[in-house]
Amino acid sequence: MISSKEIALTASFAALYVIISFLPGIPVIGLPTLSIQLEASIASVFGIVLGPYLGALAAFLGTVIAWLLPPGSGSPFGLPFLLNPAINAFVVGLVYTGKWKRGFIVFAAIITAFIFLPPSQPLTKYYYVAVLANWDKAIALLMIF
Repeated sequence: MISSKEIALTASFAALYVIISFLPGIPVIGLPTLSIQLEASIASVFGIVLGPYLGALAAFLGTVIAWLLPPGSGSPFGLPFLLNPAINAFVVGLVYTGKWKRGFIVFAAIITAFIFLPPSQPLTKYYYVAVLANWDKAIALLMIF
């Protein structure tokens, strides 16, 4: 059973995600049109502070609300990425709470699933897309193990 304190913390962290999404990103040197958004890193903190399940819920709620509000305004281009912060908080929360085997399995499944997604297909022709997109994740996966 979820306590009222946990509900309040989850709602507060979701609101924090929405507020941080309005802040301007950190510009990338050499690429003036690209910036690193601050909310990209906050989901990991949610997983550590709230745990895997409530952290994932707070990150998902915050992401959906931030996606629906301007400037996002429910753009269809953001739809495929709505689960990313929640999965991030979930995996980080699992690893932090000592359930690293479950986190390892979830993370490995995500890396494996990318190979079968359209950007990597046909794999014989676009294998380099899968390698370039997943090399850092594979290193992180090995660090968990």
